[in-house]
Amino acid sequence: MGRIIFFWGSFSDTPGQGTFALELSEDGKKVNIGQKVKIAAGDYEAVTIFKKNGYYYFLGSKGSCCEGANSKYHVLVARSKNLLGPYVDKEGRDIKERGNGTIVMQGSEDIVGPGHTSGVITDAKGQDWIYYHAIDKNQGKLGNGTSRRMLMLDPLVWEGEWPIIGGGKPQNKKQKKPVIN
Repeated sequence: MGRIIFFWGSFSDTPGQGTFALELSEDGKKVNIGQKVKIAAGDYEAVTIFKKNGYYYFLGSKGSCCEGANSKYHVLVARSKNLLGPYVDKEGRDIKERGNGTIVMQGSEDIVGPGHTSGVITDAKGQDWIYYHAIDKNQGKLGNGTSRRMLMLDPLVWEGEWPIIGGGKPQNKKQKKPVIN
């Protein structure tokens, strides 16, 4: 069995918050609290980490997720050769510093607040896909005031060695679907 790494985090303005990693014992039942590693600043939440072509990619959401049609949620990326970092954006900036990261998806004219990505799924033809939620700007909230988030699925497109979700903005049109055998 390989190493078991536990990731957790919290969204906050305080310097002590952020995304952290901690190695667990071989059976996954014990932790060494003194060995936690900070991965990202506290301006990230809803983190997805996956490996592709020798890099670990960190996808994290930032901005306001819960303001209906006014949501400013968006997804950023950073990468590292090491699972425990450091994770840097396209400009080489470490995401342990607030404000860093490269945008891979932001709201469009019709659909806002994309974020909270899932794990990456590769279909039978080798295409990577990712789920996330977003908000139809014309139907931003439910009757009780909760944001009306819908589940979205888009291809993860590779530009060089960096991913983009869909075309960088959610689409409100029919598109190709994953190939499943």
